[in-house]
Amino acid sequence: MDAEKVGLDMLNWMNDMHTLRFNSTNKAIWDKFVTDSKNGHFMFLRDYMDYHSERFRDHSLMVVNEKGKLVAIFPANQLKKELISHQGLSFGGILTNLKMDTLTFLNCLDSIIEYCLDNSITSILYKKLPHIYNITLSEEDTFALIYKGAKLERRDLSSALDLKHQPGLSKTRLRNVRKALKENVSCHKSDDLLQEFHSVLVNNLARVHDLKPVHSYDELRILTNKFPDNICLYYAFHNGELLAGVLLFITSNVAHAQYIASNEVGRKLGALDLLFDHLIKKYGRTHAYFSFGVSTEDSGQRINEGLVFQKESFGSRAYVHDFYRLNL
Repeated sequence: MDAEKVGLDMLNWMNDMHTLRFNSTNKAIWDKFVTDSKNGHFMFLRDYMDYHSERFRDHSLMVVNEKGKLVAIFPANQLKKELISHQGLSFGGILTNLKMDTLTFLNCLDSIIEYCLDNSITSILYKKLPHIYNITLSEEDTFALIYKGAKLERRDLSSALDLKHQPGLSKTRLRNVRKALKENVSCHKSDDLLQEFHSVLVNNLARVHDLKPVHSYDELRILTNKFPDNICLYYAFHNGELLAGVLLFITSNVAHAQYIASNEVGRKLGALDLLFDHLIKKYGRTHAYFSFGVSTEDSGQRINEGLVFQKESFGSRAYVHDFYRLNL
């Protein structure tokens, strides 16, 4: 039989996918799928997605096969006639189960496209999950998007330390670690000082970037209470004072520094360098990557050279976060 015909027959046979809009009655099913998926993240759980639900028009999707089994979900919101990987999240994309293969994914995407067209949605903005968060190989979406005509719209530069292949801290970082140890700076884990840390963070962002944190203190308190195993504060302490802190977002294979802040005394004593050295050693025993986050600004058009240099002085190296637009 002709190989091309075999391929077409296979696609037609597998094309019995149906896309549904998420509603609150499906919360338990949604959350279990996130937990069991090969590219899940605790931020895709509904308790995280919905803490700021009033800001976005949620339009998350669920794809089921011909047997009614859930095979993919798409955390998303709608803005005018565009479906967007949820704007309340740093990244997103289509989550799949461990059995997902390329042909099945192509049909999932076809089903989502058909749903969008039926609901007068004219484009999809897809914020791809960075590969370091995948539990196993999961690049079907990258191929499928381009295959269906999507264009790369934006690429952010991020930095992460491969904890199994560490080049080591720079001489400057090591010198600052020794300085902090000499001054008896200590490292601790506790959410009790979250409000104090948030105040330092607010001051730092206002002073350096004229910005505010994405999360308010009240929001962070809600999230740390809901996700105590995934969101936690580590801080450097000296003479009864919080000098520096790192708020981590933790998944099964990535410890991500979501927020980083240090006061003036902490900067003089090298407190943040000691704290990062402590965290790298700690999570190097249990995780694959330590992520320092994005170093580009203006939608990826400008690199913050000082910021990327600082992150890479801890041994981190580049990974990218891609945004694709699919016009329908």
